[in-house]
Amino acid sequence: MPLHLLARMILLGASALVLLILAGSALLVQRAHRTAEAEAEAMVQRAAAVAESAVNRFFLQVDGTLIGLPALLDGPAALDAGAASRLLRNLGFQNLNFRDLLLVRSDGWVWASAQPASLGRSLPVPPGTLAAGPRRGAMVIAGPALNPVTGEWALFFTRIIRMPGGEPRHAVAEVPVPLVAGLFAPAAGAGIRVALERSDGALLASLPHDEGRMGRPAEIRPALPEPSSPERSF
Repeated sequence: MPLHLLARMILLGASALVLLILAGSALLVQRAHRTAEAEAEAMVQRAAAVAESAVNRFFLQVDGTLIGLPALLDGPAALDAGAASRLLRNLGFQNLNFRDLLLVRSDGWVWASAQPASLGRSLPVPPGTLAAGPRRGAMVIAGPALNPVTGEWALFFTRIIRMPGGEPRHAVAEVPVPLVAGLFAPAAGAGIRVALERSDGALLASLPHDEGRMGRPAEIRPALPEPSSPERSF
C-alpha cells in the first residue's frame, strides 16, 4: 500500500477518534449539567419547604396568642389601659415570638401595650391600614415598618378582638423582622437566598437581609401594553 494512502487512512482514523471523543465528552458534560440542575432544583424546593413550614408554624403561634387575648382580658371588672398593659406585659414575659403586644384603637393610637415605650404613640404603619382591615375572624400582617423606638424593621400581626365591655380593639403583635428571617437559617446557605414576599412582590423578610428592598417589590413591572399592541408580558 502506498505510504500516502496509509497516512491518509491514519489521519482519517485519528480524526474520527477525536470526533468520537469530543461527542462523548459533550454528552457527558450535558448529562452532568442536567444532573446538577436537577439536584439544585431539588435543593431549592427542599429549602423552600423547610422555610414555609417554619414560617407557617411561627405565624400560627403568633395568631394563637392574639386569639387567646379576649379570654386573658376577661374579668368581673372593667379593664382600664393600665391593667390591660400589665396583663400584656406578663404575657410578653412568657413569649419570645414577639417584641411587643398591643391593643390599638381603630385610629392607630396605642391604648395598651406590653412595652411602656409604645404607649402614647400611634402604630408605625401607613394611615388607614387598620381601618382597611382586618375583618373580624381574620389576621392580617402590616408592614414592614421601622419601629421609631428601636429603629428596627418589624411586622405587625393584627386581629380585631372584643374587649370585656364589648368595645372592639385591634390586638397587635409586633414581630421584629430579624426574628422572622432567623426562621430561614436552616434553609439558607450554599448560595440560597430565602425571601418572604407579599403577592405583589413586596419584601417582608429575607436572609441575607436586603435593606434596600424592605417593603418594596423586587422590580417595577411595566404597564401592560395597549390591547392593539402585539407585545405580551409574562
